[in-house]
Amino acid sequence: MKIKKIILATESQHSWAPSKYLDLSDTQVNELKQYLPTPQQSIELLHNLGVAASKSGIDIEHIVINDITSAMDKIRLSSNNDSCVWIVSDGRIFHNSGPLCAWLKQLDIKTYGIDTTIQSLTDNKYLMSVIAQKHGIKVPESRLYRGKDEVAVLDGFSSNEGYFVKPNTLGSQIGISRASKVNSLKEAVSLSEALHEAYGVEAIIQSYIAGKDYRIPVIESKDQVVNFSCCEVSVINKSGEEQDFSTNRIECDRRWSLNTVTDKSSEAFSSAAHAVNQLYKLGLIADYSGVDMRGSDETGYFFLENNVKPFVDQSFKLLARSIGYDSMGAMFLESIQRDNNRLY
Repeated sequence: MKIKKIILATESQHSWAPSKYLDLSDTQVNELKQYLPTPQQSIELLHNLGVAASKSGIDIEHIVINDITSAMDKIRLSSNNDSCVWIVSDGRIFHNSGPLCAWLKQLDIKTYGIDTTIQSLTDNKYLMSVIAQKHGIKVPESRLYRGKDEVAVLDGFSSNEGYFVKPNTLGSQIGISRASKVNSLKEAVSLSEALHEAYGVEAIIQSYIAGKDYRIPVIESKDQVVNFSCCEVSVINKSGEEQDFSTNRIECDRRWSLNTVTDKSSEAFSSAAHAVNQLYKLGLIADYSGVDMRGSDETGYFFLENNVKPFVDQSFKLLARSIGYDSMGAMFLESIQRDNNRLY
């Protein structure tokens, strides 16, 4: 069935308010707001999609997610058999978009880019590392800790260059700082304890991989073809200095500079292609995604995580250009139409 309206629902830094059931301090609330898109980013995406949709006679409606209940009411009133809902957010467990996605699935409302089952799997970085390794994707040695207690260990590449510690089930650089790279396991466990105290989550401790970060934007387009590009990431902090890895917005303001890898015979591109194809075959990429890897030609390239509901960043603009679309909006519009024709 051809869709006639796309409902774009976004959750931004200015609109988010935590659930009353979350026991968060004012400091934590202000910190967690930083990991959602800005209103300007949401409006830019709305404009890109709207321009493309106007050429196809498709209406676009924008709903700002202030809280779950009001967003549900707005979507219920606006949706019908000819509409599709796209919830765009880089939020995680603390934010409202996750429960809203689950609610849409229960009501069998047409959606794009939302699969709560896949998200529950991919949000668990340790579990994704286990799955990736079992299917031939290289991963660093990984340890799962709950505070000071070791829960599980996954053998992988050991760099002998220290450890990197981050929350196992959060995203958007929450809980990651320049202090996340340490020299000893003892220091790593101390960071795990701090993360558990601050956020109540487990930590993943991985062998530190020297090299560069890579973001791999992925999208399904016509005839269930999966397209991707491989982007080398440079991170600039507020002092104008390049960092070795991406940290929280307080430190680096998430200022990414992306450089598309054009040499398809390079090891970086080949590693990206292998990871994307394997994850897609496993059903762990739905509609669009942002896969992260890290490494160099000397060490090799290693899978880190698969972001199945990323906010649409500049990497998708580069992807649209690389596969021949006039705009990012046109690329997503075709993917949305393809998805609905296939499912409904």
